[in-house]
Amino acid sequence: MDLLKEKLRLEIELKKSPFDEDIICLYACVLIENDEFEVAIELLKTKIKNKTSLKLLNNIAYIYMCEGYLSDGVWSDGENEAIKILEKVKLTNPKSSFPHSMLGELYLKKNKYEEAIRALKIAININETVANYNNLGVALFKQEKYEQASVHFFKSHLLRISEDYSFKPYLNYGICMALLGKKMKRKVLLII
Repeated sequence: MDLLKEKLRLEIELKKSPFDEDIICLYACVLIENDEFEVAIELLKTKIKNKTSLKLLNNIAYIYMCEGYLSDGVWSDGENEAIKILEKVKLTNPKSSFPHSMLGELYLKKNKYEEAIRALKIAININETVANYNNLGVALFKQEKYEQASVHFFKSHLLRISEDYSFKPYLNYGICMALLGKKMKRKVLLII
């Protein structure tokens, strides 16, 4: 994809539809790909001032989680800011799995495994995804709860087969089984 052409196309679209959240989010993504993080964050913040949008808040939290934020000319870790935003978003829209999934991922990064497990279980109850099951498996694995972790890695693997993601939950499942001193079931091996 030619990012410059896409940026120009989205700028035109944004002028036509300045409050279209899909266009705003796509444009912010293109800005990030062009290393224009500050511009992307300011765009999202400006649009939120005009209209409180859960989608835009989720996007800001995601940028903070992955990239951090610029403060007085210095890049800072944005994980705590992302958590603050996502805690508000999950209360505003409790039926969305996205803030719970991101919180689970953030808590994993911060080695807060109990918080990660709580967030990911809620996310899975809303939306069973490869990432949610895999991340729950990781949190349990980090607590040396290999039996429970293996269950979630295997569920992630089963979903991965149909969705073809790059996670390696089957490998994670195998590692758990090895640590538990168990053999993997033949039936399981036939799934690959």
